[in-house]
Amino acid sequence: MQDHTFTEAQIACLRQLEEAVKEALPSHAVVRVESSEVGSNVYAWWIVHAHPGVSRVNSFSFQLSPQMLQAYFHQSTDDRARTLKRLRDWTRWTLDSDDCTPEDALGFDVSAFVPRWVFLADATELQR
Repeated sequence: MQDHTFTEAQIACLRQLEEAVKEALPSHAVVRVESSEVGSNVYAWWIVHAHPGVSRVNSFSFQLSPQMLQAYFHQSTDDRARTLKRLRDWTRWTLDSDDCTPEDALGFDVSAFVPRWVFLADATELQR
């Protein structure tokens, strides 16, 4: 497999994406982005304390496709800001969904698919 490297500008973009996800999670959450030529996997986890002495780990993960990353890398500064807002909103919505994380859920593990519209306001552009 060919070694994939990112430019400094792309690494900065990946950090922006990581920070956007982190802003949507509890302040003590840990977020990690692992990247390769097949995209980036985003992992987040945090500890939840239910009762004294009882704690669980909640986790959230998703993959960003190479197309999503390339779309983000080539966006203007203003478009990136809008994409980051959509990513934060989508992350919050996904974790707030009753189907994914019931209010009393402790120790959940959510793995989700990022919709195309998060990275392109007009998702039909990705279908062409």
